[in-house]
Amino acid sequence: MRILVCIKPDMEGRDLGPFEALALEAGLQLRDTLLTDRIKCGLDVICTGPLAWTDCIYRALGMGADSGIHIVTGETDDGLVQPSGVTGFMAAWAGLPETLAYDLILTGVISQDLMAGQTGPMFAEYLGVPCVTAVTRLMPGETGLIGVREWEGGYRETLELPLPVLVSVQSGFYTARYPALSHMLAAKSKPLVQMSQSELLSRAVHPIPGLSSGLSFSEPRQPTRTRAGKVVAGSLKDKVRAFDAFIRERGLL
Repeated sequence: MRILVCIKPDMEGRDLGPFEALALEAGLQLRDTLLTDRIKCGLDVICTGPLAWTDCIYRALGMGADSGIHIVTGETDDGLVQPSGVTGFMAAWAGLPETLAYDLILTGVISQDLMAGQTGPMFAEYLGVPCVTAVTRLMPGETGLIGVREWEGGYRETLELPLPVLVSVQSGFYTARYPALSHMLAAKSKPLVQMSQSELLSRAVHPIPGLSSGLSFSEPRQPTRTRAGKVVAGSLKDKVRAFDAFIRERGLL
């Protein structure tokens, strides 16, 4: 079985995003369960983003991924690559002649920054494979995989998933592992393929979808403060007077 995990860093850019880390953990546990002398199982990670995000890929390799693919879109992450563009680049990469097919593609249910939840479903549509969202646990089945999916109200459903399939992973069962220092050092020796955006555009077999969708995303920012609290010091009598003056100034009394 070949497993592909789509990753990106967290808001600070130093670690995997929380849901991407859960998707990777789900893939690693499934790979380790299936891996035997007779069954070959490999796990790759793919990231679409600026060169600075290479550290995120090495982090995933240190956690246990076998190899990495980095589609380099720029030197900085100013003007975030929109989900349609991310999935378009990955779909173009998947269509290259040398790219092997994957049995299972994993994504986080949402990313920490845009929280759009669209990368997984759009990538599945481009690849022409089924998509199951908000899965909390994956297990081997007789003919494919067994997935536990979260519903609203605390309900869960168990699904039989034929391969190939794309699954977005939700929190609820997995806890992302912390890589040992020795594994992080060994990550530098694992295979990592980097391909620039321009190279991918020139080699794409089909036009890259999603690059001219007309959508744009601005950098996430903190909301502007519009109200502020006030702490009144002094005795109880002073506080009562201040409160009385406060409500009278605003015509509340």
